[in-house]
Amino acid sequence: MFRECTGLTTINIPEDNSDYTSLDGVMFNKDLTELICYPRGKSGMYTIPEGVKEISGYAFYGNDNLTKVQIPDSVTFIGYYAFSWCTALQAIDMPDSITEVEAYAFCGCENLTDIKISKGLTSIDMDVFQNIGAETVVIPDGITTIELGAFSFCDNLKNIVLPDSITNIASWAFQDDTALTDIFYAGSKEQWSNIYISARDNEYFTHATVHYNAIGAEPPKITNAIVFPGSDASIGNSVQVTLEDTEYDSTMITAFYKDGVMVDMQTTPISAGDITKTIPISDLDADTANIFIWSSLDSMQPLCEAKNIQL
Repeated sequence: MFRECTGLTTINIPEDNSDYTSLDGVMFNKDLTELICYPRGKSGMYTIPEGVKEISGYAFYGNDNLTKVQIPDSVTFIGYYAFSWCTALQAIDMPDSITEVEAYAFCGCENLTDIKISKGLTSIDMDVFQNIGAETVVIPDGITTIELGAFSFCDNLKNIVLPDSITNIASWAFQDDTALTDIFYAGSKEQWSNIYISARDNEYFTHATVHYNAIGAEPPKITNAIVFPGSDASIGNSVQVTLEDTEYDSTMITAFYKDGVMVDMQTTPISAGDITKTIPISDLDADTANIFIWSSLDSMQPLCEAKNIQL
């Protein structure tokens, strides 16, 4: 309705209008359940009033000055192109009351780096998040389908967290996401093999490293490592390693040294949720150890700073 009026900062509707009304310069239907138009020249952060159920198509389209929107739990629907090309928009937090987000809703929001997707959705519609700026995207449990172009041309996207409810990833869903390197999948390798993933223009997705049984994308950390002497019969002569943020499976590598020369190496699998690991050292003649965490033995990608301890 006003989407080409780039300098418009306020919309005022006469009180006697039977169909529309305005509140704080924003246009709504008469009973304030549908937000119809937010002026393109209006700037800053905006809080949508409680009671609004729908955000109309093109409602915020092309606003270059909008930085953040707070959406109340009353909203259930976001229309097509609703926030498209809001180039200053940095964060969006969808309440779980939202059950439908139409195509292109956030397309072109190139500075949108912080997004929470509603758990009320069952699919991500066509081109909804095309060309956004996020480095990590978390898809909530319950979503089964990622449609055509949903996350295409996201130049900064490095990590995708996927639930085991996913069954279908359409053509172009992750087209030209050249920075995409890691997928954190909640299910098993066998479950992953049953997902339909279109090979059409999803090459960066299909070549990314898949981490199975993941609960997030946060890399693990070694917070402490303590040497227990053999006098403690319940543990034996061992090193107990304390871990943090183990959100996906990985591998702990412990290299043992004597007088600066490596004399042994042990691998210890880490599962999502692990908080401690014990490394036996009874049979080793070593004076120091370096502890690493890698994504896997195949990739040998370090996930955190190594820990050095004296034995």
